[in-house]
Amino acid sequence: SKDLYVKGGDVITLDSTSLGAGGLESDRDRFAPINYNGIPANTTTITSTHGASLYINAPLNEGEYYLYVVDSAGNMSGASSHKLIVDNSGPIVTISEPSKTIVKGNSEVEYLVTFANDATLDSITNLFKKSKIGLETTGSANAAISIESVPGNDRQRKIKLSDFTGNGSIDSLVIGSDICRDSIDNMSVQITKNTAILVDSTVPTGPTVSMTNVNGGDFNKFLNFITFKNFCKEAIKVSLQASDLGGSNLSKIYYKLSENGDYTAVTPDAQGKITFELPVSFKGNVWTYSEDSSGNTSALVKSDGTISENSAPTIVVTPADLTAWSKGDTTLNVNVGDNEGVKEIRYS
Repeated sequence: SKDLYVKGGDVITLDSTSLGAGGLESDRDRFAPINYNGIPANTTTITSTHGASLYINAPLNEGEYYLYVVDSAGNMSGASSHKLIVDNSGPIVTISEPSKTIVKGNSEVEYLVTFANDATLDSITNLFKKSKIGLETTGSANAAISIESVPGNDRQRKIKLSDFTGNGSIDSLVIGSDICRDSIDNMSVQITKNTAILVDSTVPTGPTVSMTNVNGGDFNKFLNFITFKNFCKEAIKVSLQASDLGGSNLSKIYYKLSENGDYTAVTPDAQGKITFELPVSFKGNVWTYSEDSSGNTSALVKSDGTISENSAPTIVVTPADLTAWSKGDTTLNVNVGDNEGVKEIRYS
């Protein structure tokens, strides 16, 4: 009374409720494609049994078949009104691209798994387990695997990768066979999803800070000075350089020029280096850190205190009038002042 779905080679019972019924012993009941012309059975696309039999095998090949009756004289009936549909394939399962391709330790990556409409919901629930999911990796990269439901869609699941460790790459996500079945028990096949997820669990190095004046000269330095160590009367060229050890490459170097200021983000060159200038009148420190492409950040680095200023120190000599004659020793008071400190006083 309706189309029948079976696997290739299944035994079909011919009775009053099936596609046809047996007749004379000399007749032949045959399953064959539409427009069958009476050629002999071959088991792959045409099967046959004698007319009095209650059983017949389905053809082995996938396809749509009809029941025909051929008598001993070669006369053939028309095709049955309902079809025999041979289906040897399990439900199709598709996997999306990963939500990220570069990750660090605490990243999360999701794949969306979609089951075809012929997969039974019970089989998805009972067969799709974490134990059937594996990873093919390079290096020491690894991750935890979990399965989550998708609200409002019983035919989808999320595979989540988290808690990444090591360095290297996750090259493929492998889902084993038989994670779902159709109504005639065909099982899904193994799926391999090439992913190429780069795993970088190592933080980059903190930037090294190098300073020179814009003309390439060195600073005056006070090695034991508590707050400020570098002094210059010109603009200052600052170089910040870092490196990434985990394989995802350096992405940004961040710096700011005051403790409560905002960071400036700069993409470094191929050597992991950026440069910028501090103007004359700068007084303070440089705060800096680096970040790789997976989002790992280095420790914060603070430069030595640095001052750049070009105002001359003030000199006040007392007494100011030195034109008067004196017959004895004369005492001169010399007061030298500077906003940023005096290195030395010379006189002759």
